[in-house]
Amino acid sequence: MDNKAYLDMINSEEYIKLYEYYNQKTFMDVLGVSRRENEHSSFLAWLFSPTENHGMGDYPLKKLLQTIAFRCQKAKESNPCYSPENDKNLLNDKNSKYLENLIFGNYKIQSAEKALREKGIPNQKRLDIFIELEILFSSECEPKKINLLIENKITSSENGNQTIDYAKWLFEQDGYAIPVYLMVVANKELKKLSEKQKPESKEFLTLNYQYLMDGVFEPCLLECKTDYGKNLLQEYIKCLGKALEAVEDPKNPRTLVMAISKYEKSLVKQLWDNYEDALVEQFNRHSSYKSDTTKEKDEFYIAIAETLLNLIESKKIILDKNDAKFTAIKNMKKVNSVSKTYYYKDNKYKKYQRKYSIGALCRELIKEYAQKVDLNQLDNKLSITELKSNAWLRGIIIEETQKSKFKHCDKYDPNIPCDRCKHKANNNCYCIEDFEDHFFVSDDEKGESKDGKTFYVARYFTVENLEKLIDVLNYHKEERNINEVSIC
Repeated sequence: MDNKAYLDMINSEEYIKLYEYYNQKTFMDVLGVSRRENEHSSFLAWLFSPTENHGMGDYPLKKLLQTIAFRCQKAKESNPCYSPENDKNLLNDKNSKYLENLIFGNYKIQSAEKALREKGIPNQKRLDIFIELEILFSSECEPKKINLLIENKITSSENGNQTIDYAKWLFEQDGYAIPVYLMVVANKELKKLSEKQKPESKEFLTLNYQYLMDGVFEPCLLECKTDYGKNLLQEYIKCLGKALEAVEDPKNPRTLVMAISKYEKSLVKQLWDNYEDALVEQFNRHSSYKSDTTKEKDEFYIAIAETLLNLIESKKIILDKNDAKFTAIKNMKKVNSVSKTYYYKDNKYKKYQRKYSIGALCRELIKEYAQKVDLNQLDNKLSITELKSNAWLRGIIIEETQKSKFKHCDKYDPNIPCDRCKHKANNNCYCIEDFEDHFFVSDDEKGESKDGKTFYVARYFTVENLEKLIDVLNYHKEERNINEVSIC
């Protein structure tokens, strides 16, 4: 590793700005909903409703219609082409004059109902986003009624024949229809979707968040005149660009970037132009089989790799696909910080695994370390490092004689068994009825012994806790009489 080049890169203005950008929490991060479909649909419904308090009137809705029309033209040029068959579909070839009007703004929105979330239709179906509007095109005397439907998919795929049922209902309504299938894929991937990714109904136009970023969100940010609306948009745009954990299927979690802003592209382009070799070296390090990198840094470099691929696709960066540097970028994109595997004493520990979970690995490290030091000092050290982040924990290591303190808190209720506690779903259970519960002791565990005393270690820890623990206890830095933790 060229240490001088690395230090120059991480001390550069563009690196520092990028690192700050990706590591600042947005309002969606704080709420823990950054990759949840319902919350994104709610934000979009708010933005596309002219009467909402974003201060832009129907401008966001017009930019959405323009983006849909433009994407429709691009989809029809691709192979295999998009060719809706129903004449009531405004995206049908017979209605091409309306698409041109939408692109060039030759129309007026006469009325637009507030965008509805989870609109119920027959057979217990619910539409993600539904907007009724009337548009007066410049070439027409009477306004056209249009029903706009957006089916939003962030990490999940279509459930059954959703889009077929939705299209059938949509074309039974008065007026024209615009059915949109919103996805999280790169522009390049949008051109060659697998059969599993495509909507079942051929009437739906596939659209991605990058199209919305370029055609709606960023133009709205420039148009918005209120601090309130501008701040929310800036937060939302920042949220989309982060490489964050997305878990629809717990067995297949992944790290996901939803869309990339011009600000990110500009900084990443500068970083690449000035520190190309140092950046590639970091990609190779973070995507190596055995790496001691942190989840935070992995996510940071994944976001940069995604942006570089976007710049390469748009020819803003010229790089041959056979170049080793291009391979390094692709490999970095494939890194999944969510499913990173930790190896310890010939066992593989991974998030969402039952027996060899992240919590189990944390316990093993703490129990092993506890044999070498004073228990109270170790507990204090771990608590200071914010490993004790959950209200119910109130201790990472406790001795047999301390068990009783877990029965005494202001919200403890002996009449409410812990498995029925309403706080439990939020990992915030105050009603610990008994020490021998799932917070500290498993069915087959009797505790650990040290100096003739029994002690117990808490069970639940996050990946972030583990990364911090490895760092605090220097498992990957110092020689110990135990097997080191290796990560891939």
